[in-house]
Amino acid sequence: MELKDADETPSFRAFHCIFIAISSGLGPLMTGQLVPPVATATRVKVAKMAVDTQLLPALNRLVAALVDSEASGIKRLAAAARVNDPAVGPLNQEQTPRAATVEYCGVCIRAFIEAAMGPDADRLRAVGLPEAVASSGVLPRLARCMMVVSSVAAELDEALTAAAAAGRPGGSRGASGSRGNGGTVVRVHREGAIKQIRRVAAIILQLWDGHTAAIQEAAGRGSAPAAGGKGAEAATLRWLEGLLSDPCVQHFMLQHVMAQVAAADGGSCYGMPPRLVLLAPEPVLPESDAMRLEISNYDPFHSFMAAAGGGVDMPLLLLDLVYTVVAGWTVHGRPPAAAAAARGGGADGSSGSAHQSLQWPPGAPWQARNVFAMVENGGHSGLLRRPQVPVRGMQGLLRRLVNVCLASLVPGIRRHLRELQAVRGGAASSVSLASLYTPAHTEPTATGKAFPARGSLMCATRAVLLAFSNRCLQAQERQRQRQHLQQQGGVVPGSSPEPEPQGDIRALWIPLVRITHACVDVAIVTRMDLGECGFDKTGPAFGAADADTKPAMYNEAVDALRFIERLMSPCGGLRLPRLPPAHNGLFTLLPEAPNGIWEPLDFGYIPALERLLRALHRTEGSNRELGHRSLGGFGLFASHFRSFEPTWAAAFAYGRPQEVASLMATSATVMRLMMSYVVGVADMTWDPEYTTGAVLAARRRLPGEMAMRRRLIRGPNLLQGMLTWLADSAATADSSPAAAAAAAAGWAAAAAEAPGGAPPAPGGLVPGERWWQRRWRQAAAAATGGASSSTSSSSSAFDWGVPQPALQALALCSFTLKRWVFWMARSGRNLCVMAQKAAATASGSAVSQHTVAICRLPDSPAAQADDDLDHIGTQTRTALGAACCVFRAVPVIVHAHLQCKEFAAEARQRADSSGAEAAAAAWRAAAAAAEAEAESWKHLLLDFSHASCFELVAEAAELMCCPVASRAVGGEHVRWALYALLHLAVAFPEEAARELKKHLVPSPFFSQGPSRPAAAGPVPRVTADAALQAACIQVLGLQDTGAIAAEFFLLGRLISNGRSEPADVESLKAGFPLLAPWCCVGKRPDALWARRVGALLPPPALAGELVGVSADMCANRACVRMVGDSAAAVTLSRCGGRCGGAVSYCCVECQRTHWSAGHKEACGKRAAAPK
Repeated sequence: MELKDADETPSFRAFHCIFIAISSGLGPLMTGQLVPPVATATRVKVAKMAVDTQLLPALNRLVAALVDSEASGIKRLAAAARVNDPAVGPLNQEQTPRAATVEYCGVCIRAFIEAAMGPDADRLRAVGLPEAVASSGVLPRLARCMMVVSSVAAELDEALTAAAAAGRPGGSRGASGSRGNGGTVVRVHREGAIKQIRRVAAIILQLWDGHTAAIQEAAGRGSAPAAGGKGAEAATLRWLEGLLSDPCVQHFMLQHVMAQVAAADGGSCYGMPPRLVLLAPEPVLPESDAMRLEISNYDPFHSFMAAAGGGVDMPLLLLDLVYTVVAGWTVHGRPPAAAAAARGGGADGSSGSAHQSLQWPPGAPWQARNVFAMVENGGHSGLLRRPQVPVRGMQGLLRRLVNVCLASLVPGIRRHLRELQAVRGGAASSVSLASLYTPAHTEPTATGKAFPARGSLMCATRAVLLAFSNRCLQAQERQRQRQHLQQQGGVVPGSSPEPEPQGDIRALWIPLVRITHACVDVAIVTRMDLGECGFDKTGPAFGAADADTKPAMYNEAVDALRFIERLMSPCGGLRLPRLPPAHNGLFTLLPEAPNGIWEPLDFGYIPALERLLRALHRTEGSNRELGHRSLGGFGLFASHFRSFEPTWAAAFAYGRPQEVASLMATSATVMRLMMSYVVGVADMTWDPEYTTGAVLAARRRLPGEMAMRRRLIRGPNLLQGMLTWLADSAATADSSPAAAAAAAAGWAAAAAEAPGGAPPAPGGLVPGERWWQRRWRQAAAAATGGASSSTSSSSSAFDWGVPQPALQALALCSFTLKRWVFWMARSGRNLCVMAQKAAATASGSAVSQHTVAICRLPDSPAAQADDDLDHIGTQTRTALGAACCVFRAVPVIVHAHLQCKEFAAEARQRADSSGAEAAAAAWRAAAAAAEAEAESWKHLLLDFSHASCFELVAEAAELMCCPVASRAVGGEHVRWALYALLHLAVAFPEEAARELKKHLVPSPFFSQGPSRPAAAGPVPRVTADAALQAACIQVLGLQDTGAIAAEFFLLGRLISNGRSEPADVESLKAGFPLLAPWCCVGKRPDALWARRVGALLPPPALAGELVGVSADMCANRACVRMVGDSAAAVTLSRCGGRCGGAVSYCCVECQRTHWSAGHKEACGKRAAAPK
């Protein structure tokens, strides 16, 4: 029997020719591509004819018959090749009419689908074309047949390859055909199958694009079509989702992703024989186009692969459908609010009530540019489902996809790096391959095959997002099952409930870190500032920016950034697991990190987060700082630093100290940058010269962005949460169970180091109090001749008598306290000043009535509480909230200062009473060291060149007394201001008398008005304590103010005399009992909370030594520079003038600025100015 199929009769050949002719005209006609164009009415008539004549069902049957016949013929070819039939070679080199007919069937099917989605969709829907496409099952048939065609083509390829290897005639002739790159034999059947696979992939790609466009269009109008809606939009979505949800189409997409990954990494196909895996297309693309990571941003993503380029052609795997499939499985229309409420949480896996104080994501770029949420309700039709694959298996496939995508990205990074070095002069360029993370940590693919570089980062990012979403949905389903069983009274399976609503995400930290570094690497080599993201700051495009605005150039890093921000955010993405409830306090920390916590800390999450934050906020005045609608702003920063215990308690205890300290330094700088912008907005609202600019800036901002920033400033934030965690730990440490646990953990040795060598008195502080004095004491004891367990000068080798997790946690708390208080004190003072000016404007003193309208408190209660507006109520709340954040830290710093002073006094006393000169010298050295540390604490509070806390209290008191701002002043504001001022005045009475008399405030008992005309002269000015007393009377009433009148009397005496009595110091150590019930930090009232916490915190210099990052800061108080990838890598240079190197600078520009700001006088007149 001859190998040619008997079905190839003359009648079939005639049908084949006629069908090709009809298909060649039908495709362009239905898609509107004929020249000259065909009228719409003609296309509608053709579509109606196709529906009436059942053309689409006929195409379904035709495809099935042709593929079955073709498969039989190819199988016979394969069988003949195995038996050395000489006719196999020539037959394998020509395409059969059956295969060509199937190809043109695909052309017709694609034409009808494209027409049903085109501009004439409404008229074609009227004649029933979409319903005919769906009911005929032609697309699922085509997808299923591709599996058959691919399988038999692979079988024939195996047979021919084996025959060629054995030198048989059939194999040699088959192998003598044309060869592709690298000498690979080109088989006609294989290439034909790949061509048909690409056509089906293009159809599915078009369907996903249509689905995405429909959702974006609905989102742009601020509405979403209901699942059961009867409108045209809802009907289109139901039709698209019906086609995409077919099992055959879903299986084709899953097979395509798996085939591309396996072709690149040479890995397993999860038990499937290789012949059953879909063939992986490798289209040839110009190298100069495929490796470019930045091009014009006028075409959608999938058309980038076909953009014209140049250079050497290279075969690359097909990325466009892989990306679209992964994206399609991840995002769909936002679920209705009612459904989200019924589920009890967002689709991101976070609980519904965990973050009500600060809704997320306000200002997040993925919310602005892609209004999508995770699939949980099956799309708008309820039909869409993710592949029915075990979560662990799908996660493994997606992780392999991430590895392939990042390996594919490296050639593009190298290409752009060469261009960058050529522009900057080669060796003179500060960017090198060694400084980039991705090329140094990424291996090439095992087979050498790869995707195009452009699109690879986007695909990797969406793959991680999909894997994370799968874990969240699985955890939610398990939680629903548990709740159902509990309601039914059954036994909940498993030994314990799911620890986190995200499920087991430990395997996702590495890919998340890698894509984050890759995003920054791409931005560096393409010279893209992630704070600007290519958006202009002027012109019509900036003024009309909306949620769908795009920059002129597509950049791989910019497009991937919004998804990476979501994944990096603890609110919408991966977050560190919480510490176990029994071990989440300072004195109950486990010696080693619990399961789930060590993985992200070990895999580099902290450095990746810091590098991304520095890249986002490196440029002062950037589009991100301005809250551009298409970028967002400080959302990633706010989501991380709005609290302490869920995330940072674990990182402080078990992370690498230097990495965490570097991130905390960066966070303080970003906080300063954010507060500076809020100050700038406040400045523009009251000044008539800037009012127009303020209105325009407010219109361009993303809604919710300013509210998020202001809430973070006034708290809760990292500083407040850290103090609360320390206070709660210290307050419970004196209980018997906690004390026993602390002693067992290694705290007992430190607790014995109380002043004078005596144990703590009953009702004293906490285990381990003043552990940071241990080295001073042991050094002095060694000089005296006493025994010492360790006298090493190295902090890492010294035995501090504190467990390592608690030791580094306390050191990091002290390091963070200094950085955050340093910046918040100055910015809080500026906010108070601007709020005072806004209050004056709101009272009607401004010339421009438009300015008065902006600043005046609105009548609507909702508008009064809206932190997105710029009125006096919002500005007052923000300014006093920032001041109160500092006021909460003041008592802790004061007690830390006093305890250093107490040790210094004790050491001097021992030096005077010591008979041996060596011992006396050792105690004097210890006293000098303690005095230096005490001065560092004092300098943090009273840095008069920066913004002393006395000045902050004075400005806050003046704001509280403004009649227009009084409605936003609360009892906590006046109490915390009084509490902080008492600590400052008792600890530093001379400075208090001098500074408060210098910073006088207008008397609240006199004001300009009918009772006091302007001719009566200026308003008298009083000290801050008098203003505070007036504010207390106004806010708290006479009765409550009278209960704390003794404290005001104490303040008045201290300010008048400039010195404190021993009784005043004792009252300070007791926590000022009259105010203690209201001025406590922590879960339970404790008047000694500040002294307990201060006894635990090491001095700033020792904290920097313990964490491996210098405690010094740039002396330029306006410096917000964030050069490099981390704060720890920034080298500070000390001043070489007569100040003796008392200050340090990060750069020459900061030294010049500080010199002009007053350091010239400190260095002496003869000191040379910096060059």
